[in-house]
Amino acid sequence: MIEILCSFEKRLGKLEETILPVYQETGNLQRRQENIDKTLEELDHVINYYNVSKDVEPVIREGPNGTTLHTFLEAMAKLKDALDYFSSNNPGSLELENVRSLHVAGGNALSHEFSELLKKHSRPVSAIEIINSISANDSVSGDEVSRASSDDFTSITHFPEDVLNNLILISEWLCNNDKGEYMNVYASIRGNLMKKSLEQLRDHQRNCSGGSQGRHVSPNQTRKFASPAA
Repeated sequence: MIEILCSFEKRLGKLEETILPVYQETGNLQRRQENIDKTLEELDHVINYYNVSKDVEPVIREGPNGTTLHTFLEAMAKLKDALDYFSSNNPGSLELENVRSLHVAGGNALSHEFSELLKKHSRPVSAIEIINSISANDSVSGDEVSRASSDDFTSITHFPEDVLNNLILISEWLCNNDKGEYMNVYASIRGNLMKKSLEQLRDHQRNCSGGSQGRHVSPNQTRKFASPAA
């Protein structure tokens, strides 16, 4: 019985000596395969940076507008990632220049789109709208103003909702990419519109005063007017 057990033990030892190198080599091969897979993933990731300029160029050349703005901003985000990669890892590459050129062109296109949207959709607020808004909100006292929400006031709509959303998206991109000059554009365009609105209100009040035999008519004393028919 003892001899059988000893013989069995020797066989197990020989089997272990045979299998153990195979097991170790299998583990080494698995680690090598994992390293190869990770390397291929990194290569694919890097190769994608080299394809960015070719992939997004048609979108950048088309420019942003109301139907492709999200696609345009996604293309700009890809360009920014590629720009950061090449700047850190291959600053002398031709691809860096291609990516930088498209990124600059895209930024200029967004600045232009922001300006054009403002010009196209901005209009002076008529005197009637201003007076009606003042009349509707006149019931809110000074003490209540700080506690009142925006819903408590009659709102004058300056932009259609889709245009407003586009302006917000573009301004966020411009702000995050150090293009603060868009604020000067906004201030200039909207400031001129505000001036025209106040001039129209002044002229309206003068006309009302003239029609009332020289009596001064303040906005708070003016009845609510119906907006002129479109």
